[in-house]
Amino acid sequence: MEDMEKQVDSVVLELKEKLEGISDYIFEHPELGDEEYLSSQYLVNILLENGFKVQYPYLGVQTAFRAELGDDDGITIAFLAEYDALPYCGEEKKAAHTCGHNWIAGSTVGAALALSKIKEVFTGKVVVLGTPAEETIGRKIDLVNKGAFDDIDAVFQMHLCETTNLKAKALAMDSWGFEFKGKASHAAAYPHEGINALDAINLTFAGINALRQQLKPDVRIHGIITEGGEAPNIIPERCTCQFYVRSEKRSYLTQVSEKVKNCAKGAALMTGAKLDIKQFENSYDDLVLNSQLIELMHKNLKKAGFEYK
Repeated sequence: MEDMEKQVDSVVLELKEKLEGISDYIFEHPELGDEEYLSSQYLVNILLENGFKVQYPYLGVQTAFRAELGDDDGITIAFLAEYDALPYCGEEKKAAHTCGHNWIAGSTVGAALALSKIKEVFTGKVVVLGTPAEETIGRKIDLVNKGAFDDIDAVFQMHLCETTNLKAKALAMDSWGFEFKGKASHAAAYPHEGINALDAINLTFAGINALRQQLKPDVRIHGIITEGGEAPNIIPERCTCQFYVRSEKRSYLTQVSEKVKNCAKGAALMTGAKLDIKQFENSYDDLVLNSQLIELMHKNLKKAGFEYK
């Protein structure tokens, strides 16, 4: 094991500029979720050049990929590469890597490359999964549902934080979109003939705000109005809003999500508007930490001279 660690250290130093270059390239070519054509192709080319067998696109997701190297004689470990950017950069509102996915791609692909250079000293398989649209749809969930992780024994991914932290938390999350359909009419001449979809939106927000007092402190609910009407003198016929609902545990989040949906149902009942409820992104469960892997990482960080929480 000690000999393997020395080899890894040596290989990483040799690859240092290349790994930093991966992060720099992704950073300089920001692409939004499901549009990461340059980024995914760039990573695929690097992995192909280093002897990995690649499936790209993967499982029907155009900017996802699976790269693997090794054999079936041992365990299979996977590194998850993210590379989508966020739709914000100053006043111009351009895409930019403000969440460090360029670094995630560099570190996870880099770890796989380092192991590929010393394949003779261990058995098993190294896999890199390119997981796009993490900031929006959450394509990992689609890949999970399509069996991408069925043959994998352990998964590794690093993520940026303000400190080195082995016990990071990730809240479970649901996304709910509410569409209210009412009846348009002139707000001054015939208000009594209208059904105000914007009133239903406002009542939904009021109901959720009243709900907060009765929720556990780990719950987070945040929403926006995505469509609020066409003109002030026309009673809005169709209005929409979106909410993220989060909690530390999936079991409690499921209960909270039902309460949030009930607020929208109550608003529809009060106004007479028709309500359509949709999930506009994949749901996430809470992060469950692996104590054995944490302890192993703990030892290696200390050995490498890093401080951590």
